[in-house]
Amino acid sequence: DECVTKYNDLKLKHDKKFLIFKISNDKKRFELADEGDKSKTFEDFVEIIRNTPEPRYAVMDFDYMTEDGMMFFSIFYVV
Repeated sequence: DECVTKYNDLKLKHDKKFLIFKISNDKKRFELADEGDKSKTFEDFVEIIRNTPEPRYAVMDFDYMTEDGMMFFSIFYVV
């Protein structure tokens, strides 16, 4: 399934910044609605979500540096 493959690539390869999924028209499965490459920002993600009237489910690969200089990578799930 494309959704599982895309999610695994994000999780293991960190090749996308975010994935946005929607429920298919027949309401039987999830479909990839949008994706952001690594150059996209959190603001880009929020803009896409805000401009979509239908419900969306998203996964975001969020990386940040702590005050002591340690780099962390987290995956956030947004419903």
